Amino acid sequence: MKLVREVLYDDIYYYHILNESILNEEFNIEKLKDIISGIKNKGEVLNKFIKKFNETRDVNVKKHISAILLVLFTLNFMGNNNILNDISTVSAEIAKEKTIDAKKLHDITKSLYINYKTVKASKEVKNLIKNHEKLRLTAYAIGDDQITIGYGHSYPKNKSPYKIGDKISAEKAEKLFNNDITIVENGLKRMFLEWEKEKIYVKINQSMFDAMVSMAFNMGIGGLRQTEFIQHIKNGNYETAAEKIKTTNIGSIIRNKEGESKYVGMPGLISRRQQERNLFMKGI
Repeated sequence: MKLVREVLYDDIYYYHILNESILNEEFNIEKLKDIISGIKNKGEVLNKFIKKFNETRDVNVKKHISAILLVLFTLNFMGNNNILNDISTVSAEIAKEKTIDAKKLHDITKSLYINYKTVKASKEVKNLIKNHEKLRLTAYAIGDDQITIGYGHSYPKNKSPYKIGDKISAEKAEKLFNNDITIVENGLKRMFLEWEKEKIYVKINQSMFDAMVSMAFNMGIGGLRQTEFIQHIKNGNYETAAEKIKTTNIGSIIRNKEGESKYVGMPGLISRRQQERNLFMKGI
């Protein structure tokens, strides 16, 4: 630590960050977040740490700075406040680099495993879902015994507070959407925690979680849990799981006027699954 302080003595923020970021000891993430939130120009501080990392040839200093870079970058430049399950492992990967830049940091840290007990869906996947669901302020039905309104918010016909043709505001649609997202997030977390009880620990990152949120929003948590895709996740076969996304529930059971039901492939779902697959693959 003495050597590290000698290298990084020229900024009060360095001192405070160093005091909260001793490699191989438990990071106090909340304190680090408070310290970093007080830095006006986070990009400048990040670049200073990168510069120090690239200049030093001392292995211990490199390891320590890599841990600081990891926290600073993931908290403020990747939008991931759910770090970190394994600081030592990922920072060791950073420390192996002779030189590093922001792009390299992103490439390494994108594979960070989320803490799925606290993770939230990203803005990216919320926009993806909204784009596919489309905003409908008037309640409608498509023959699936559901009444739908807003961004794909649906109820069984016999339990729906809305009748076909009823209208809501955009603000109400947003509220329903956020509530549905929370239900999906909590459903996925319950599933992961159930697996933990079976001594099954999945390693997923933000992109992988987001893809699962989009799928569950479309087919329900119960529907997702019954797929081959989720079994591959459970078994740690992530690349196979990604390919399974493309063919998972890409149709729907529709009932015609005569009351006959048939499975109909949906081009919109095929496109959606491809995007979800691409999103999932970003994390592999």
